[in-house]
Amino acid sequence: MNCANIADSATLTRSIKRLSNVRDVNNMAKSNTPAKKQVTLKDRFENIKEYFISVYNELKKVHWPDRRQMIAYTGVVLFAVTIVAIIIYFFDWGLSSLLKLLFDATA
Repeated sequence: MNCANIADSATLTRSIKRLSNVRDVNNMAKSNTPAKKQVTLKDRFENIKEYFISVYNELKKVHWPDRRQMIAYTGVVLFAVTIVAIIIYFFDWGLSSLLKLLFDATA
């Protein structure tokens, strides 16, 4: 046997061992899965009830702005939306004009 055949057979042996290890792990994982618990209608309602109780408790922790803060925040949002709308308008107008010039030049 030459050295190349020995190296190929060693590589093949290592690959086969790795594959068998993977199969063993997969079989163990499949055999160790716990059986699913039967969920009853009562359990579902309990889970829903617990969910809404936790939502209510979290909402109690929220810092709600007063009327003056709300008006200020609304003004900031409206101002920002107006600025973005103006920017989009000018980009649209510029690109429309550019395309119109381009198509008129080719026609």
